Amino acid sequence: MNPQLIHSANSDNFIWLPDLPSRIRYFDDFNECYVSIENPKGLNIWEVIAGGKVSRLDFNCHPPKDILLIKSWVAFLLVTLAPTTVIFRFASLLRVSPVDVDLIISSTPKTILSAWRTLNSRGYSCLEISSLKSILNFFAYCNLGQWSSANNAFLSTLPLPAQDKYASVRTGDVFLSVHEEAQLVEHFDYMAQMIQTQSNLITINELTAVSILLCSYQFGLRPMQISKLQMRDVRIWDEDGQPSVHLTFRMIKQRSERKSFPLLRRVKHEWAPLFVELHRRAIQNGLSGADRILDFPRFSRQLIMSEITKRKLNERHQIYGRV
Repeated sequence: MNPQLIHSANSDNFIWLPDLPSRIRYFDDFNECYVSIENPKGLNIWEVIAGGKVSRLDFNCHPPKDILLIKSWVAFLLVTLAPTTVIFRFASLLRVSPVDVDLIISSTPKTILSAWRTLNSRGYSCLEISSLKSILNFFAYCNLGQWSSANNAFLSTLPLPAQDKYASVRTGDVFLSVHEEAQLVEHFDYMAQMIQTQSNLITINELTAVSILLCSYQFGLRPMQISKLQMRDVRIWDEDGQPSVHLTFRMIKQRSERKSFPLLRRVKHEWAPLFVELHRRAIQNGLSGADRILDFPRFSRQLIMSEITKRKLNERHQIYGRV
């Protein structure tokens, strides 16, 4: 290790910053495997896998004097938080003025209250202030500068900007209208009928997209839960001459693995043929066991619930030959 001395401008605060390791290893919770970033010190653009896609973290957007410190902070986040959270933190910090980033870097336990009041007066969002706060948590956890783990409780009391978490719920922006919901149901009915009569006209991309959308609409699941559905989580049998489909999803965002219980869900009888056909094609393609039946790289986590839904609703019955 070759520690580097960081001297904050207009401050007597010195930080002996340890050199970055030759490799940063973090857990990709989407693909459920460990991933490495090689030579992080020599690269100013890191590729981080989060939510099934690759995001590029460009450290050149920061002042050269801060790059090593920002890299060390991101490396700390990667081994302590989910990669998606790290992406949000990094992106949020880019929206903060470098002067205010320096204000945080140069702060000490004695000066942070004054600096914090200044930052909260700037009009930054909760995400941006949270990114600055996580830098302080990094200092305290690693005992950098005048910070130590003894400051953790004190840092937890630093207030964040007020935010209305349920504003979109109160305004109704997150809910489908009656017309939109009717269009979705009509689309599911149409696709299920096509699968039973002319399945050769439905591509695997279309079948996968409508199955993803169906899971979101009928079960209200998160994109990560839907994407992790495995072949062995799909159970199909005949019930009074009709196919019956049960799907087992996983709880996510739980504080403990022991609290992550399976979620058994039953697909509506009218739409069960969609998953019967999807399962049949997956078997034809050699999928089994732990293979993901809805592993659809063309759609990112965000596109799964937004772009597909938007596209289907904007079709406005055109799939039925009507305007």
